[in-house]
Order: sequence, then C-alpha cells, then structure tokens
Amino acid sequence: MKIVLASLLAAVAAAGTVQMEYISLDDTSLGVEARFEHFVDVFEKDYESIEKTLLAAEAFASNDEIIRKHNAGNSTFTLGHNEFSDLTWPEFKALYVTGMAANPALRREKNYDHTLKTAPADDSVDWVAKGAVTPIKNQGQCGSCWAFSTTGSTEGAYEIATGTLLSLSEQNLVDCASSFGNQGCNGGLMDNGFKYIEKNGIAAEAGYPYLGKTDPCDKAKDVAVVTVTGYTDVPPKSTSALKAAVTKAPVSVAIEADKSAFQLYKSGVFTSASCGTQLDHGVLVVGYGVETGKNYRQVKNSWGKSWGAKGFILIESGHNLCGITQSASYPTGAKKASPSPGPAPGPTPPPAPPAPPSGKTHYGNPANGCMADEQAVKVQGLAGSFCSPDCASAACPTDVPAGVTAAPQCALKSATGDKKCALICSPTTDEASLRAGDAMCGKATCQAISGTGICTYGAGPAPGPSPTPPPPAPPAGKTHYGDPANGCEADEQAVKVQGLSGSFCSPDCASAACPTDIPAGVTAAPQCALKSATGDKKCALVCSPSTDEASLRAGDAMCGKATCQAISGTGICTYGGSPGPSPGPSKCTLESGIECAIGLKECLTECKAGAGACIKCLGSKFATCCPCILKLDPKLPITCGSVAPMPAFMAI
Repeated sequence: MKIVLASLLAAVAAAGTVQMEYISLDDTSLGVEARFEHFVDVFEKDYESIEKTLLAAEAFASNDEIIRKHNAGNSTFTLGHNEFSDLTWPEFKALYVTGMAANPALRREKNYDHTLKTAPADDSVDWVAKGAVTPIKNQGQCGSCWAFSTTGSTEGAYEIATGTLLSLSEQNLVDCASSFGNQGCNGGLMDNGFKYIEKNGIAAEAGYPYLGKTDPCDKAKDVAVVTVTGYTDVPPKSTSALKAAVTKAPVSVAIEADKSAFQLYKSGVFTSASCGTQLDHGVLVVGYGVETGKNYRQVKNSWGKSWGAKGFILIESGHNLCGITQSASYPTGAKKASPSPGPAPGPTPPPAPPAPPSGKTHYGNPANGCMADEQAVKVQGLAGSFCSPDCASAACPTDVPAGVTAAPQCALKSATGDKKCALICSPTTDEASLRAGDAMCGKATCQAISGTGICTYGAGPAPGPSPTPPPPAPPAGKTHYGDPANGCEADEQAVKVQGLSGSFCSPDCASAACPTDIPAGVTAAPQCALKSATGDKKCALVCSPSTDEASLRAGDAMCGKATCQAISGTGICTYGGSPGPSPGPSKCTLESGIECAIGLKECLTECKAGAGACIKCLGSKFATCCPCILKLDPKLPITCGSVAPMPAFMAI
C-alpha cells in the first residue's frame, strides 16, 4: 500500500470530475491521485462502490510504482499505464491470459514444414505497412485470444492472395468451432480454428460482430466469406523457420504472457526473460526488423490500442523469448468462399450419446461393470483404470458418477486410432493440483499423465513419503474441520488463512496424516495444505483445484455449511466467509478514513504482519480503522472487532 488512505479517498471523491486539460497517465510530475482520477475519466471506469474504487486505486498506485522503478533503469523497453492499470497482476492474468492454458490439444500431432528451416528470408518485413493487417482489436474479458490470432493470420493470407483486406469474425469461431476442439471464451487453438475454416469457411466481422462471450452458433450470421485449404505448422524452436514463415505472411504464435511486464508494456524491444515458455496466450507475428541495435519480431496483440505500442509489442528475436518459436502456424490456400443459397453449412453435429440406464452413469469403476458403449481402459503410464466411452463419432457423454465434478473430454487415443473420453481433474500435474483434483473424481483418484490429471479407479495418489501415523478418532458425533463458533477438537486450532475471509478448525499434520472425518454434507478433500510463518503444518478442506468463479461456486457445494474461498490458485472451505472478500463489521466512511490516515501510514508494516501487531500499533484506533484497512487490502491477515486474532496460515 503506497498511498495514504486520505489521498485515496480524496481521489475517490473526485473520480467523477470531468478533466478539461490533458494529463498524461505516465507523467510522474503529477501526483498519482490526479492521474488515477484522469484514468477513471479516460477509460470511463465505474467501480460501483467505494470498496471497489479503493482497490482499483491501490492497484493503480502499485502498478505506477512498478512502472516508475522499471523506467528508471537501463532497459530496452518501457512500461506505462493503460486501461488495465487498475488491476493487480493476478486479476489481469485471470481475465486476459487464459485463452490457451491447459489445453490438452497443445500436445496434438503437428503438420510441420521442415523446409522452412533453410528457406530464404528477407532482412526485414512489415506486414502492417504492406496492408495485410487489420486494425487492433480487443478480446475483452473472454479467453478468445486463439480466435483473434486465427483471424489475424487468415486475414493476412487472404489479403496477400487477393489484394483485399477483410476483417474476419472472431465471434464466428468462438460460437461455432467447439466441435473442432475449441472452447469459446474458455480457450482454444489456432490450428483448430484453421480446421474449422477449412471445412466451414468464416464469416466477416461486419456480419457476425464480436460480443466477448460464448453464445450458441448463429447460423443466420454464419455466412462464410473466406475459406482456406489447410494450414502449416512451423518447426518448433527454430528461429530461422519462423523468420522464413513471416517472410511469406503473418504467422499465428503462442507465447507465455502471464508476467506483469506484459500487462504494462509500453514501447521498445521487449527483452525480459521473465516471461518464460509456458504457452498461455495466442498472438500474431506481423513482421521483424532492428531497432536501436536490437533484432525484434513485431507482434499484434488483442488487448486494445491502449495497451503496448498502440496494440503491438516488439519482442527480441534470435532466440525463443517467451516461447514464441514453440507453437507457430499459418493457414494455406486462403480464398473467397464459394457462394451458397443459405448460411454456410457447419460440421454435421455428432449424434447425442445414448442415455444411460436409470441409476447408472458413464465413467464408472470397471469393477462394477461398464456401460454398453464403454470399455474398461487403462492409460499407458497411469495406475488404475476406468470405464471410457468412444468419442470418434459422438460427443463425450456428460453424465458422471455421483460426487464427480471433473469434466469429460475426448482426450485419449489408442495406437490403432480409437478415440476415448476421460474425466479431466487437473490442468497441471503438480502434487497440490492433483490432490485437489481427487475431490473432483468422487471415488476415483486424480492421476498425472502428459501434463494433465485424469480420474482413475483402483489407484492411490502418486507415491510420496512414508505414511505418517493415523490421526486419533474423534468423539462420537463430532468431526474435524468444523466451524470454530461451535468449538474445535482437542487436536485442532481455529485458524484463519492469510488472504481469506472466515476461519475453520484445523488439525495438525506435521507428524500425523490429516483426519478423514468431515462434517455432514461435506465432500471436499482434507489435505496437508497450510503452513505458518513458524513452520507449523495444518490440514484444510480443498474444494477447488482452481480459482475461477465457476469452480469456486461449484466448490461451495463440497463445503457443506462453509464456503469455497480462493487462495494461491486453490479453493479452501472456510466458515463465516462469503464468495469474495468479506467486509468488516462496520463501514469505512470518508470521515473515518481521513481520521485513520496518519495512523495507518505509520502502522502498515505491523498490519501486514497480522491483527495482533496491528492492534498493538494502532491501539484504540484499531476498531475504527480496521474496516478502512480492509477496504484498501482485503487480503491482510486481520479480523476487525477482534483483539485475540486466530493464527494466520498461508497455502503451502
């Protein structure tokens, strides 16, 4: 928290004032409060409440500090404010960098052209200047980057082939390309987009405009104007191959963009190796060249014109920075779609899967028998087995066993080409995600394979350390993990996880396994998931392997009378908490905020350490100031109205 509360509240009070003079958001000679006020006006922000305005102002100030420190150094690129400056990095990542993450199709078979490695390439290329790139677009809060990358390379290929630059419809792909392995606003792949266009063509943006959400395919708007004959994958990790491909036309690529430098990039050649190579965002390479002695690739993004260099970024070339050479492709044979008497036909929908007999579902335990349209299968490299329906000619059935929340996907393929469905319980294979995935598998367990977790029966969790002694049995009628308001077991503490509202009874797991007895109605899985600053280890009920709103609200059903709260990429059951940050017992007003500002400034360090230190520092002002502190940062480990705070724990 870099701004005194009184200053923030003053900015909040003035946020609706119309600014008549020009103010640069990056002009550090002006106060951050004035620039935040201008930011609100420029981007027409409406935060609905003083709490949300305070959080936005705090994020803006934090990002302003990041920008200031970076630009004060000797870097080849600059950072600056844009329409996303009121978001913390975790908030921005969740909203804008989700379009390719965890897509199992990234491991699909590729159509490589290895001749590109030795093909000639121009010294520099600028497809924007050549007229083969449409204006910058904005995907909004929809994980549709893959669709924008797909249309971008197709638009370029069509302009090069015909001389006509035509803006194509991302919404057409978002709504209609799901049968090709894409998931609308939940992500997709450019190659799968090319496959859809090859078979169905694609509509013009003017005829099928972008909405930023996934809707049913609108056949009345699905009128193809452009088609392709196929696509080519660029050999991975070959800078020469990618350069040769971009010499021909704009190229779709995947990069890792989940670092804060991407959120705030403004200009210059981006050289930060912090971006990594875990691909999570689809963009478009539209050229390459040299600037101030640095070789670069010019990349078109889909985050609007306020981001970056008017929507573009220059990424250093010559190596695999941000994973840019790992998954590149472009369409071939772009041409005008053949006219048809009506809307362009889409792929024939697969027949609906047969309804299961009463009381029986797909994806069950082979020991209890499989459905008539299933086989008992074992995935190579995994322990256990499961009943798996075919998906070569029909969609995966959606009926799942009781207690299962894992998603069915057409994810398996045999050596003979058979395609089978499986329950995907984790997008990653780290131990914490897999054990959280166990809760999604019902009576099965979440097993790791090729970067993904799959539910299987008859297999325990991956081998770990020697088992610890079993926990003591609870008294009759009493269980662990209850509401502290009703009292905890003798071997438990009432704990509050740093960053979460609410609390819960938590047994120790430093020398014994987590007890498995849970309150009535709870299906969340106990895990040794918490650790205190002093090294104590505690158990918690993990209700979600991810922190998107849909998963957390589904996790509520697993928590009984508790709610599923997000922390460090996972959901944990807590009592007395509500979805999202919980307000304190009293309100923060302008008057109380100003009254507390001086004391707050002097006690920030103590309040970050916990309620005990915060109370000691603020003294009698704690009760008045606490709600204002939590409005600035709801994740601080303090509880308003308490002088004996529970121990604060963090996710391991």
